[in-house]
This record gives sequence, C-alpha cells and structure tokens, in this order.
Amino acid sequence: MEVLKFYTKPDCPLCNEVRDVLDLAGMDWDEINILDHPDLFSRYRHDIPVIESSKGTWFYRERNTVPLAGWLEMNA
Repeated sequence: MEVLKFYTKPDCPLCNEVRDVLDLAGMDWDEINILDHPDLFSRYRHDIPVIESSKGTWFYRERNTVPLAGWLEMNA
C-alpha cells in the first residue's frame, strides 16, 4: 500500500478531521508540517489539509465535490 503525503500545520482542526478519515480507511501516511518547508508553505498555505499520492492530489476545499473517502478508493 502506498504511503500518502499529508500536508498539514499545527493547530489545524480541519487536519484532525482528515486524520480521522485516514485512520478509518486504514491508510498509511507521512505527515508533513508545511511551516518547516518554505516551498510547501508557499504552495499550500491556503489549502491545508492536502493529501498527495502518486496518482493525484486531494484538497480539503474540494471535499464537497470529491469526498476524501471516495478519492482514497480511486487514488491510494
């Protein structure tokens, strides 16, 4: 099973929601704090939380169009 990249930052309640979905789905992930990476902060600071796999990227802002559970089935 692929290890997902989970882009987050401290004190992010939305990230807690996504963490719960990942746990329920039994997914493996590496959690990456964007505050530790200036390039990632520049790219994702307004989009956190973000999940990335080798097949694509899921943005929380798109959750109403593409629910995370469905995205995981297709992309993880």
